[in-house]
Amino acid sequence: MAGKESRRVPLDPRDPRFRRKLWVRVQTAEGIRLVVFWPRLAKVAAGLVVAAWLAVGTAAWAFVRHGRGVETVRWVDVVTYPVNRVPYRATLGRHHLAAGRAHLEQQRWREGLMSVRAALAYDPRSREARAILADYHLAIRQPAQALQLLEEGLPPAGEGAAEVEDYLKLCLENGEPARALRAATAWLPSAPDAVPAHRRIALRAAEALLQMRRGEEGVALLLRWRLDDEEVGQLFLAAAEHERGDTTAAAARLEPILERDPANERVAIRLTHLYRSRGRLEAARRVALLRRLARPDSLGAQVDLLNLDWELGRRDDFARGADAFLATYAADPRALQLLAQTAVDHADAGLAGRIVAAARQSGHGLPPFLLALMQAQCRAGRHAAALATAGEIDRGAELAPGPAAILRALKAWAAFGAGDQAAGEVWLHRFVAEPDLPEGPMLALAEGLTSIQPDAAVRVLQAAVDRPAAGEAPLRRLAQLLVTRQDWPAARRLLPRLKTLPEPPADLIGTIESNLALLGL
Repeated sequence: MAGKESRRVPLDPRDPRFRRKLWVRVQTAEGIRLVVFWPRLAKVAAGLVVAAWLAVGTAAWAFVRHGRGVETVRWVDVVTYPVNRVPYRATLGRHHLAAGRAHLEQQRWREGLMSVRAALAYDPRSREARAILADYHLAIRQPAQALQLLEEGLPPAGEGAAEVEDYLKLCLENGEPARALRAATAWLPSAPDAVPAHRRIALRAAEALLQMRRGEEGVALLLRWRLDDEEVGQLFLAAAEHERGDTTAAAARLEPILERDPANERVAIRLTHLYRSRGRLEAARRVALLRRLARPDSLGAQVDLLNLDWELGRRDDFARGADAFLATYAADPRALQLLAQTAVDHADAGLAGRIVAAARQSGHGLPPFLLALMQAQCRAGRHAAALATAGEIDRGAELAPGPAAILRALKAWAAFGAGDQAAGEVWLHRFVAEPDLPEGPMLALAEGLTSIQPDAAVRVLQAAVDRPAAGEAPLRRLAQLLVTRQDWPAARRLLPRLKTLPEPPADLIGTIESNLALLGL
């Protein structure tokens, strides 16, 4: 027993002799033994870990705040990062978003877009960052990428009705009805109700069905939500009748509404479109004129009237109307851009030049108007003048990525038209080599090159078709151009894709297949 007692080391940690000690050496019969006060040692170790964590966290906070310039970062968020990861990253997102906005305001496009992308990476919930990037993709004619960004940030069912409506509108405007229908179906309640936001989104779903050539389903959805008694329902039913080819019934549905309310712009716009589709240009002009009288401030009514005067061959009326429009709205850049598009549509380089002069005198930014002038000059066959306009654009401020791509396309068009093959090839290569090819400028460039450089037109359309998010228009246009050139082997390669379109072009497919069979290819 005495031996056992000698091996024991009964020490009381509360003894004043052992205060602040983590261990002691004790002489026993067997020799010196080490006695560790484990609870006290654990507390000290925990304190050291906490102190080290706080020191490292404070250093990281100081680096982020002063080294990176994120003045709004909270110390507690950095120190407790595993717990407060979301608010910390949201703070970084807001910082990069503010930096992006500042860069974009200074027209430093590359830095601005990089900062906004960083903001979205840090904070995927940032709707403003998504909206800025979506606007950028829309500006450079990449609607698929813009819609994908917005779709990933859509609110859950029952929330954010206005945001969902804007998304659906963009889908329909950019030929993506399947996306719109999918989003609307997921968001709408299972049973119809009287909530205005729900009814508006149901109407968008019906419009998506109509765009998808499923008009009967769209009409059924409209009737299920009892929207046929409202004006929007009548507009939809008229559009469905027009889609079926019954333009007479569609016009008859809308004419009484316009008679009762001549200032109804939506009905007037739809009726003008119906009349123009039937070749009733005089009737369309009367509607546009009534719309202008009822809504003198409507820019759309005045532009429609100008276009109809041109189509009817009333050149004097067109010239007087354009001059009056230019004199009235010289200080309004949006109005000038509408008129500039009219000048482009009709290859009126003279009008486009006067618009540039008015924009310069009013102090507006010149690049969009100079680009419109250059496009009008190319369409009018004034390629040397277009190259001179390109030189003026180059001497100005750096263009945003979208306008810069359009400028490269127009330089290729103008160079080929002026007979400078080498320069045309250079600009064409630079344009087609763009990582994100804008579809609109590609189609316009291909159309312009078809008569002066058809091989180049084929290359542009082939590049458009090879894009991951290629639409129907480049594919159909390329097939038509290959048929015109009787390039049957190249046309054959397009057959599988043509046959998978929502509405396969039967005549085009038949022409290609019959010629392939005839040639034994």
